[in-house]
Amino acid sequence: MRHYELTVVLDPTLGEEGVGRQIERIKAVIAGQGGQVLKEDRWGMRSLAYRLSKQTQGFYVVFELEGPAVLVAEVDRVLRLDEMVLRHLVIHYDAKTLALREEQLMRRAAGQDETGRVRRSDEDDDESRRRSRRSRDDDEGDDDDEKEVD
Repeated sequence: MRHYELTVVLDPTLGEEGVGRQIERIKAVIAGQGGQVLKEDRWGMRSLAYRLSKQTQGFYVVFELEGPAVLVAEVDRVLRLDEMVLRHLVIHYDAKTLALREEQLMRRAAGQDETGRVRRSDEDDDESRRRSRRSRDDDEGDDDDEKEVD
């Protein structure tokens, strides 16, 4: 089975109930082609970078799914014909991308950044900024006291 990410931008005039129906319809198409939705993430209403079908906003939904290769062709066909779908994008994850993604998730869970270093909390960042500011202020004040004597 191949892994995919499907991003769909829905018409904002649908409302919550209409969005729910569209999502269930998309899931039914995926299941009908032998696929499985692994994760559904509703991003909600977002502004568009440019107007699409006279709309300046859209309701974003991201699906992670797996299924056979024929799944993409059918999902693409159904979404292109649906007038309530402003845009959609399907991305195929190869083995290398999946491995990298798993590694990133494990690092985030362990509290590390992309380089493997432990991330500091916001409180630590605030404290280090205050210390840096204090030392900088102290250094600036010391310049007046130090004068060269010949």
